[in-house]
Amino acid sequence: MTNRLHLSPRQRSTWERLLQEHLPDVEAWACGSRVNGRSHDGSDLDLALCAPGLTEIPSEHLADFKDAVCESTIPFRGAGLGAGA
Repeated sequence: MTNRLHLSPRQRSTWERLLQEHLPDVEAWACGSRVNGRSHDGSDLDLALCAPGLTEIPSEHLADFKDAVCESTIPFRGAGLGAGA
């Protein structure tokens, strides 16, 4: 399988684990430069999150996810996470 997002196996595994732990019922779709082929080593990872039935994701779940991303060893810090971001 090709690595279209240009993430190391460890980074991808960490993202998948954090999403499963903190947003288990939410679909996550990558978008932006990591999908369109314009990424580089310092590119961020843009995610679109979609809850079942297009319901609102509780802000406390997003906050917990953001905290987990910030505390992880992946080089992305979740600065844009939050309502309306």
